[in-house]
Amino acid sequence: MALGRGKLMKKLGIIVGVIAILIATLSCLTAGSWHYKITVNVETPEGMKSGFAVRKVTVSDHLYSYLPEASRSSVRFEGEAVAVDLGARGVLFAPMNTDDYNIVFKAFPKEGALTWKGINYYRFLKAGPKELTPEQYPRLVRFKDMTDPKTVELVLDAGMEDRKIYEGNGISSTISEYVVRSDNFEKLFGKGVKLHSITIEMTGEKVTQDIENKLPWVRGYPEEPVLPEIKANDFSAEAQLRKGHFIRR
Repeated sequence: MALGRGKLMKKLGIIVGVIAILIATLSCLTAGSWHYKITVNVETPEGMKSGFAVRKVTVSDHLYSYLPEASRSSVRFEGEAVAVDLGARGVLFAPMNTDDYNIVFKAFPKEGALTWKGINYYRFLKAGPKELTPEQYPRLVRFKDMTDPKTVELVLDAGMEDRKIYEGNGISSTISEYVVRSDNFEKLFGKGVKLHSITIEMTGEKVTQDIENKLPWVRGYPEEPVLPEIKANDFSAEAQLRKGHFIRR
């Protein structure tokens, strides 16, 4: 009897193991990755200057994403900020957004981007270069001294903001419009220097890994502020910068 019970427990153990393997396999039914290149082009009196960064997106479409009421996928990306060397004028940086992978979906839209169909679509997509629209631009910054994060200066800050167009009789109406909050290209880099374009393209190139050679202090946790000290009432764009905007590995 004890021997028979032992065999039964062994079979149950094998069944449980097989089920566990199936669950682990199906819980991440489809996974895929793709690389995209962001290129920043700047007009200067010396001619066009460009810099680029190649970033990687990895998406896993889980089993429960096939249920309409519980569609979820896990997304991670790696890469670094774009650096544009303007010679004696300095270096311009285009940091990443915390959800930078979304720029691919906005530039090359596909319904169900995070489903298994979307994953397979982007894995093999060949597209671009395509110019980003101004509202898709990241903040642009420079460091007066690239070894000192305290010397960060805002070059371009723009984005979408809501503007109230009507208010009365208890009704309020707003529209969303692109607003340039700050454009300091000529102030910081000299007369005749301005942003020409920012483009995106799908690529098979390797992820760039050069930002640490330019900004040696950038190593650390992604959530760590760029500025070593931030006052409680400082809500400036510079104070919002994190190391994760410049590097993600």
